[in-house]
Amino acid sequence: MDSKFVFDGVWESISIQLAEFAILDHPELTRGKGGEGLITFYDPNTLAVDPAPAQMKTVEWLMDAANQRSVLVTLLPYLKNVIYPKWKTFISAEEYPEAYPALNAVRDLRNIVGLSEISVLDYQINGQAIFAIHWSSFLDYEHGVSTVHNRETILTFGEGYEYELPPSAVAAGRYVYDQPEDPSSRYSNNDDYSWYLPHPKYGKLRQWQRWHNGFLPVKMLRNHRYDELDELLEQHPELLEKGSKLLESALSQNGVQEEKLIQYLVANIKLPSPGVVRFALAKERYDVLIGLINNGYGVNQPLGQDSLLSTPLVQYYKTYDDDKARKPFWRQVEWLIENGLNPYLEDSFGRNAFFTLNRYDDKQLTEAIELKVKRLLKGTSEKPWWQKLFG
Repeated sequence: MDSKFVFDGVWESISIQLAEFAILDHPELTRGKGGEGLITFYDPNTLAVDPAPAQMKTVEWLMDAANQRSVLVTLLPYLKNVIYPKWKTFISAEEYPEAYPALNAVRDLRNIVGLSEISVLDYQINGQAIFAIHWSSFLDYEHGVSTVHNRETILTFGEGYEYELPPSAVAAGRYVYDQPEDPSSRYSNNDDYSWYLPHPKYGKLRQWQRWHNGFLPVKMLRNHRYDELDELLEQHPELLEKGSKLLESALSQNGVQEEKLIQYLVANIKLPSPGVVRFALAKERYDVLIGLINNGYGVNQPLGQDSLLSTPLVQYYKTYDDDKARKPFWRQVEWLIENGLNPYLEDSFGRNAFFTLNRYDDKQLTEAIELKVKRLLKGTSEKPWWQKLFG
């Protein structure tokens, strides 16, 4: 029985069920969910409220069981005759025979691919959008493989999420597609300083609009639009819930306005990320760290090899022969211990803060560093240097 797709304003990672793909049920590729996947409508940052008619037509086509079967039928010889020969030029069949199982019937596809995601692209052929299927695959267990389709016809393929579009699409101004970029690279250089609101039809923001809104404070700061930034933060206090990127950006710059912003963020940020705490530690902004702790941040998060102590320990080891270079890293270690960090707390894998340090070759030095930390844990006889500075 065919399923029906109803668009509700969500463009990305929509859960779908393709019944005929349920035969792709290898436990290592689909984890028992052979017909389940995600679908995304690709759209290059337009304000469209709904996908293009050609995109909706493609989804309707995919929901038809007979069309699902036709995709699998054409995939079988394409894997054997096009993808396998290409893959064997860099992945040896003799060395990795499990990457090339025999494909004699559609059912055999389960031994090589599993449905992961479908991207409905913004280029159409004869009124219907082309689409890319990303398959989890033993050809590349880490990245998978993608095939690009015009209905049941396969146009091209690629490794992971990267694939070249057919020449006709490239000629029309389309390019190589990949996973979504980091928003900082996409939005930092354009002139759009708008704050986007959900469209009333669905009451939802597009993914690119969410990214844009989230990056907007950093963009304003980088371009010294201080008054606009103050107004934005006043109108949208929710930005302070996760203001770590803005705090990190302010810490990376020098200026009176940036310093005012740092103090404001330290007093108001609700959920500082471990990343911005590490950044402040590396900058030796102990005033910022004390403010974050006073606002509820705990130095024992995260644990194990991701502990805040891990990087200073490793850097202290690497610079040990340079007295001047190593001193800042020991100051960081000292500050963390004095503020309650427990280096022996373990993560779920049983790793403590010394895990990364202990992987280095000079065991005499790593043991000496750990012993030095143990002495810190026992307490110091005089008031720590950082307390002398900050009270």
